[in-house]
This record gives sequence, C-alpha cells and structure tokens, in this order.
Amino acid sequence: MPATFNIQHSTFNIQNFIQLCSDHLIIPAIYLKLKAHDILNDLPEDFIQAFKEIYDLNRQRNLQILQLNKLTTLPPSSTKKTFSLYS
Repeated sequence: MPATFNIQHSTFNIQNFIQLCSDHLIIPAIYLKLKAHDILNDLPEDFIQAFKEIYDLNRQRNLQILQLNKLTTLPPSSTKKTFSLYS
C-alpha cells in the first residue's frame, strides 16, 4: 500500500467495514481513532455522519450511566485520556 491511501479510489468495501464494526460494537471506538488520525476527511460524508451519530448516542448513554450510578471518575485502571473523551 502506498504511503498515501485514498479510500474512495480503492477496492475497499466500506459497507462490509461498517457491518463488521457494527457486528462487533466498535463503531464509537473506530470513529474516535479515525478522528484522532485525521482520516475522516478522506471518507464519504454519509459514513462520517453515521459513525458520528452512533458515537454521540453511545457517549450520551455512557454519561447517563455514570450519572445514574453517581460516578464522577472511571476506575483507576482507566486512563485520563479515556475519561477526557467524555468531558
């Protein structure tokens, strides 16, 4: 694979990728990784919107769980970076 990879001009099947991520419940994690590596601009807009919507819903649900259980921090084994994602 070349140093620069254009997903829109490849044989990469984005629908299969979305289904795989969904099957394994990792869409929020994948969205964050793509965002952290500044790859989102290389992806189709509908893909970005779908992943962002699922990420936002997951984030809201997780915040509600933290609030319902009166948790203000994550367990000691969690990193500050992980917690800051929900701040």
